[in-house]
Formats: sequence, structure tokens, C-alpha cells
Amino acid sequence: MLGIVTGLELERKLVLQTFQKTGRTVPLLACAAGTVEGARHAARALIDQGATRLISFGVCGGLSEGIDTGDLIVPRTVMMESETLSLDSEWLESLSRHLPETKSGALISVSEAVTTPEAKAQLHSQSGAVAVDVESFAIAKAAREAGLPCLVIRAVLDPAYQALPQAALNGINAKGETQFWPVIKGLMRRPQDLPDLIRLGQQNKRACGVLVRAVEACGGFQPVNV
Repeated sequence: MLGIVTGLELERKLVLQTFQKTGRTVPLLACAAGTVEGARHAARALIDQGATRLISFGVCGGLSEGIDTGDLIVPRTVMMESETLSLDSEWLESLSRHLPETKSGALISVSEAVTTPEAKAQLHSQSGAVAVDVESFAIAKAAREAGLPCLVIRAVLDPAYQALPQAALNGINAKGETQFWPVIKGLMRRPQDLPDLIRLGQQNKRACGVLVRAVEACGGFQPVNV
């Protein structure tokens, strides 16, 4: 039984709708609500429900040159602070046959969003990671503790050179849902952020399209013996 943990509720609905559209069996799904603790809780909940393999799925930020919006990151390792976990190599190789344009390298998880080019550059220099998110390490750690295989499949939203407007971060509530009123209030305080928000919305649409195609291409993400 496959379990998929997404960062945000929008991503969870995207997975649900894509599986339903393609007629495949819908996996166990949970939203981490964009926090480390939420990711840990969501992963453990899916394991308790019977998940026998886990995927961390959603968007991420780019950290290195050559990583741009819409790139699909399927890392071999995920790290947080001083700990590094290897992800399931056989499962990864199986899916890579269906996703030939993925980029590997390491992904690092952090407890707070990395919002400036300077912070991204520093994180890349310190870790060597090509991408960053909040949830993946906690999901992989829960899988490791349960003795289950785990993969991370993430589409890049914002590249290393791009700053994230604060108004966009304010638009996510404690359930991982998008709320527009906090974004509007943020724009009232900083109307100059509007062009950046519009660009981020366009990038999110592109990244979500990549995630949909990944679901469609991989036959439900089940390992394939060739």
C-alpha cells in the first residue's frame, strides 16, 4: 500500500484528482501542512493506516545553479542538520525509467522557508544540496524507523536566485490550505510585491503541471521489475 505525504493541501488534492482521473487505485494521502512536525505526524498516520512505502511529494526550492522552475527533483539522499538518510535506490531506479529527465543530488529539509537568494546560497554552500523543502526528511525518518522504503519527488517552484515575497508565505494556514485574505493584507502593506506574487503563481502552475505528469508517467509510483 502506497502512502503519499504532501506539503500542502493543494498538492494532496492534485494527487487525489490525478489518480482518480487515470483510474488508478488512490493511495493513502496526508498533508503535512508545511511543517516538520506535521510531516512527522502525517507519515506516522499513514504507516498506522497500513502504508508499506512512502513518498514525499510536492514543490521545493532550488539551491544550485542549473536548477530551475519545473525541474523534477528525485534525490538519492535527504538531509537535515547533521543527519543524512539514503532513499530507496531500487525503487528510485525503477521510477527513473519512466522519468528520464529527473535531477538527483541531495535535498535538504529545514524548519523555516528559505526566502532569499543569499540564504539559499549559504545553505547550498554548507550542505551541497541542490534543493530544499520542509517536510521530506521527517517523512523519510518516519519511514526508516518503520523499516519502510521511501522516495522524495519534488518539483522546483523557486530557483536559487529568486526571493520569495512574505505575502505568499502568509497565505498558508495551519492546515496547509491557501487563504487569500492574508495575502491581500500583505499586499496592502507591500504593494510592490504584486509582480513577484504573480510570477510565483505562474511558477506554481508550472510546477504542479510537472507533478501531475509525474503521476501520470509512473503508473501510480509502484515499483516495476524490468
